[in-house]
Amino acid sequence: MDQGEKLYNDVLMNKLNPEEVLEINLQDKASYIFMTFLLRTAIIIILDILIEYNLIKTLHFSILFYGTFYILFIIFLILFVNYDSYKLRILFNYLNLHINYSNIFIQNVLFIIFLMLIYIMVKSKDFLKYFGTIFDFTNVYNNIYELSESLNNDSDINLTKKEKLKLLYQIDIISMIIFIFDSLIILIL
Repeated sequence: MDQGEKLYNDVLMNKLNPEEVLEINLQDKASYIFMTFLLRTAIIIILDILIEYNLIKTLHFSILFYGTFYILFIIFLILFVNYDSYKLRILFNYLNLHINYSNIFIQNVLFIIFLMLIYIMVKSKDFLKYFGTIFDFTNVYNNIYELSESLNNDSDINLTKKEKLKLLYQIDIISMIIFIFDSLIILIL
């Protein structure tokens, strides 16, 4: 009993209690925000290449690409960190599911909701008109046609250099708005 009490007191005195050591602090949040900024930059570089080669030609498709790639990378990173590596859990403490599952889940759900709102606003010039026709299934066929035309390299809608720069500028601004929103959510949670 004395040895157990001594060990317990030593753990408390040296601040080795896992609940206290692994508590999410501002440094953990800052490292996660920095990682998301690097991820945003990497996605913008990939989008720049895809836009340059006329593989992505519309703003709404580039927003979908950005959101999908972001969420897939975050899920991969969460699985990689939590697989069974204690050192990675310490390094990326914000992604440690043992102590921060609810915040990660809420943050990613809010990210998806915010991305969907931006997508809906960008998709239509008149938000209420688009929202009213969201269940019009002829709109689905129009979207499929536009998507197939934008992916077709032999299509007549290849972008000019000015249109490519405008598209890249728009997605850069939108991704920065999303990044700022995501960072504020991380800091608040």
